Amino acid sequence: MTKTTITLYPSNWLYNAGVIGLLRVLKRIGDTQIISFDPGGSLTLNLSIMLSKYDRISYQGREFVIPSIGLCWLLESWEQLVPPDNIEKSDAEKIKEVWGKLFNTLYRGFLNSNTNYLFDKPKSSNESIVYFSKFLESLGKEDCYSDDRCSFCLSSSNFSYKNFFTSEHFRELGASSSEKGLPNSFWNLSSERSLRICDFCSFVLLNSHLAFTPLSDGSEIFINAPSFRVMYYLNKFAREVMGGMGLTQARQKGDILAMSVMEYALRIQTTLGVWAGMNIELISRQGGEIEFFSLPYEVTGLLSDRRIAGILTQIGELSILNLVLKQDYARLIEIAYHLLRIGTKPYAERKKTENDFIRKTLYLERNRANVVRVCQNIISLYALIQEKRRNL
Repeated sequence: MTKTTITLYPSNWLYNAGVIGLLRVLKRIGDTQIISFDPGGSLTLNLSIMLSKYDRISYQGREFVIPSIGLCWLLESWEQLVPPDNIEKSDAEKIKEVWGKLFNTLYRGFLNSNTNYLFDKPKSSNESIVYFSKFLESLGKEDCYSDDRCSFCLSSSNFSYKNFFTSEHFRELGASSSEKGLPNSFWNLSSERSLRICDFCSFVLLNSHLAFTPLSDGSEIFINAPSFRVMYYLNKFAREVMGGMGLTQARQKGDILAMSVMEYALRIQTTLGVWAGMNIELISRQGGEIEFFSLPYEVTGLLSDRRIAGILTQIGELSILNLVLKQDYARLIEIAYHLLRIGTKPYAERKKTENDFIRKTLYLERNRANVVRVCQNIISLYALIQEKRRNL
């Protein structure tokens, strides 16, 4: 049986990251009818449209037909994983460049990573691109007569390939897929005790790398929340924040999470709900280690207030934002007082210590040139924070 739609519900952070990565791929396809955000935080996908589109890949005089979602996934992965070199390349060349990074590094073993067999047929099987295409075509199938259930989506979806959750789906958390792997890893991958995963959810997890935003320190981050709509925009804004910040400014993960929340408040005409605000977290991974960061509920409530977010953005100083993150609101008034005393003096009459205080407190030249205006904004910020805190 073929499913026409599927509804996905927020779950663990890894599955959520896969869904957000998949949304990037679907956005690349460009058909707005595929995706529908549901008010409760879930997401409905139109599988009939998603799996009905096909593209052609040309390689050395041969043509391969592949579902559009597969081509978009490969090209989106190429853009994220392969360093740019300003050389114009065909889709086939891009796929050959990224294929090994996907299946020899990120999802090692899920598909044959040998690019010699990507478009050339080995003796005993099909070309890897053909095998990949057949796997994608199975995503919309469902066995309604089976008692087997996917541990991720809980449905009787199609189970045809790699249907135990292993390191081939996510290297940091999955069990060894080898029969000679770690002893007792997921109870030796027994069918009774291991996590079953359907073909559709397998592909969802293969999108998780696209949800992570790479940082300059070599780590990658993903913002998790109880709503796919909130997650999609928070991670979109996080990528934009990282692209717009100056290289000399600090890029603490708390700052990135805070600025993403503020961007959501300013650009999405919807206030974060109490449940969403209490359950927003940033996941960071680097070198096999995974860390979690979150904001206190009160801080999230402040940053998601459009007036507070607006004035913090207008000030634009990480030093001021960090005081809000630390909930050191009294320090805001102290800084405003010092800035007012200094700002009302002619520049020639300022002491060295006063100029040093301005340089230490204010990073942006536009703020250093108009200290009194910054002081007024900080006072307004403090007043808004106190008003908001009384209502939280």
